Amino acid sequence: MLGYLLLALEERGLATVTYTPPNPGEIREFFSVNEDYKLQTILPIGYSLDEKTKEERKELEEMVYMERWGASMR
Repeated sequence: MLGYLLLALEERGLATVTYTPPNPGEIREFFSVNEDYKLQTILPIGYSLDEKTKEERKELEEMVYMERWGASMR
């Protein structure tokens, strides 16, 4: 599920990093998070200052083969 969120953010020109806090108890307390929830990852989201050109997507036929390596799907 997290992977889909990361892809969606990138598609919209946003940047993030995944951060796993060493002491989630402090963060739970700071944000008043209920004990029923397990905190695993923090995602700071924003616009990157680094210029990154969007790479061209490969066609499916360039990445998927049928029955043997290099055999086209068609």
